[in-house]
Amino acid sequence: MEWTRHAQEIASEFAARRPENFVDLWRKYQDYGGRAGPSEFRALIHGEGEASEKDLFLLKAVLEDISK
Repeated sequence: MEWTRHAQEIASEFAARRPENFVDLWRKYQDYGGRAGPSEFRALIHGEGEASEKDLFLLKAVLEDISK
């Protein structure tokens, strides 16, 4: 899925700017119902390992929310 790779790239770039950005993304992901811990979330935004459709959907929702 093209939007998945694009969302992961955006999240990865945003998180790399400042350590606080990663924490903000992860907490918002948790607020949306995500269950991954910090290391699993880091793998998700870097496209490492297998991500569930739910996690990818939540990542997209988080990015849409922070872009407002």
